[in-house]
Amino acid sequence: MAKLQLHRLVEEATKQGRNAPVIATKEMVEDIYDAINRAVFNGVLERPKIVVRDYTKRNMWGECEGWQRGSRWGPHYTAVIRIEKNFPNLKKLIAAVAHEMVHQWEWDKCGVMTHGPSTFFAWEEKLRSKGIRLSVTL
Repeated sequence: MAKLQLHRLVEEATKQGRNAPVIATKEMVEDIYDAINRAVFNGVLERPKIVVRDYTKRNMWGECEGWQRGSRWGPHYTAVIRIEKNFPNLKKLIAAVAHEMVHQWEWDKCGVMTHGPSTFFAWEEKLRSKGIRLSVTL
């Protein structure tokens, strides 16, 4: 299978517009993850387990779960990224995956997960340059 190019994915999302609901699949989210990892994070993130399911009752679009190996002083790593399966459009799905990937980078590289300026929003400009909006809420 050919590698999904992020710029083409964002172009397609823009073409589809705001009123084109998307039902995400695990494979779709993995492809989006890989494209963002290559284009934004230079391939440094190790893809964790991806779970796609209905989180509407929890009122959330995604979640990143970080663990530590061995003990609380062990190296940080991301075990799973969970993504809602029903999105109002592809652009929001891409933004949700990117949001959780920023949390993964924060945890894996810095040992924290925040919505702060020094780690989380440090990625805002890079994502914007790729056509992806980084925000606390979608």
